[in-house]
Amino acid sequence: MPNVITSFLVGVGFDYDEGSAKQIGSGIDSVKSKALQLGAVVAGAFGIKALTGDFANANDTLGKFSDTFGVTADDVSSFGRALAIEGVSVESFISQLEGLERLRAGTKQGEFGFVAAAQLAGVDTAGFIESTNATEAYLELAEQFQGLSGQQRLNAAATFGLDDASIRLLSRGREGVSLLVEQQRQMRPVTEAMTKSSAEFNDQMLNLTTNVGGFADRISERLLPEINNVIDGMNKWIGVNRELGNSGIDKFLDFAIDNPNAVAAGTGLATAATL
Repeated sequence: MPNVITSFLVGVGFDYDEGSAKQIGSGIDSVKSKALQLGAVVAGAFGIKALTGDFANANDTLGKFSDTFGVTADDVSSFGRALAIEGVSVESFISQLEGLERLRAGTKQGEFGFVAAAQLAGVDTAGFIESTNATEAYLELAEQFQGLSGQQRLNAAATFGLDDASIRLLSRGREGVSLLVEQQRQMRPVTEAMTKSSAEFNDQMLNLTTNVGGFADRISERLLPEINNVIDGMNKWIGVNRELGNSGIDKFLDFAIDNPNAVAAGTGLATAATL
């Protein structure tokens, strides 16, 4: 391919040197590499593991988290993928969102310890506390973070248990975060049917593992006593013959030290015979 391009460039009158050749070759290699990476991503997405176990685990986790913390699985997934653009996993977002919701829940029992620290960092916590759910509270923080200085953002993130990726995402402001989240939602929505079928799959797989384990337990129940008898006999034999065995080992070691070549040759013959 580089030779064809070279002929074309020279034919139309362009200057062409060795440096240009290297750039063209490098560019073609880069395209090939990216094409192979894309192929690997597509192949991985449609593998049987991705279509079953991975799908079920991811969506079951989203469904259970959403049920516990009063948000929708689609929102959690979309926010998580938006945060993934800033460099962390969806699981990291779930962990941070849980921390935010626990802070909000604590205020119902009079726990406002984080409020003073947040105010010192320039964050008004009223909207955060009064939000209808955790993802809305996250957007409230985005509205606050956009107007903070770099140091204030670091202090606020420490107060709310947020990582560097969240600092970058929240600094976009409410509108910027909402736009990015909506883009992710359009690309890969999560439906209630997905979370339900995923939970059912995981339940059935757990039951299958338990049932198979039940058969294995019956075999182990019959097998272990016999194996125990064999091991017990071996231990007793070793105990009775320990003195004789130790004596034999000492004699062998004395011989090996005095006759290393003979031991090496004997070991080689024994190995060959085994093979």
